[in-house]
Amino acid sequence: MPPDLPRAYGAVMKAVETGKITRKRLDESVTRILRLKQRRGLFQGTAVDPAKAAAAVGTAANKAVARGVAEHAVTLVRNDGGLLPLKGKKVAVSGPGADRLQAALRRQGVAVAAPGSADVTVLTTLNAGAATASRIRALGPKPVVVAALGRPYDLDSAGGAKAALATYSSSRVSVEALARVLGGAVKPTGRLPVPAGGKRAGYGTGYR
Repeated sequence: MPPDLPRAYGAVMKAVETGKITRKRLDESVTRILRLKQRRGLFQGTAVDPAKAAAAVGTAANKAVARGVAEHAVTLVRNDGGLLPLKGKKVAVSGPGADRLQAALRRQGVAVAAPGSADVTVLTTLNAGAATASRIRALGPKPVVVAALGRPYDLDSAGGAKAALATYSSSRVSVEALARVLGGAVKPTGRLPVPAGGKRAGYGTGYR
């Protein structure tokens, strides 16, 4: 999960074409990854019958699994001063998917307010990169919580926020999971798959 996939892909291609990375070295790297996946059982039971998909997708059991995966993925990277969870605070929401997150927060009993009367603002980002920093500054002096709905690298530019989380997805189930974490119904347990927000891969904190 490089910060810039096209740039990383181009760099590898150029290195192979110029001989900096040999075909032998490339094969060794790919083989190592495939063997690791094989040991983890990722190639077992992969056959799918499309005719049976409709009977499984969207069922109560399927939705429960999706909800569990989404909740487990939410990663709390920073929570200065114990700002989170947000229960008992008036919260404004800004950024991509703001309407969906506002509705989800209301279902969690979190008071959603206009920016001028809110105690804290949740800023969602979706692969905004360095623009994240200016968006935080534009929200004014009140505390800001940044929630990266796409790649977690947005958190590299979220130093001005009091709290920072990553969901890795802007899907409905992920936004709902974010709302449950922000509201305190679910404790964050996710871990960063890559370095982000000034933290190493594998980092993740929880509520105290």
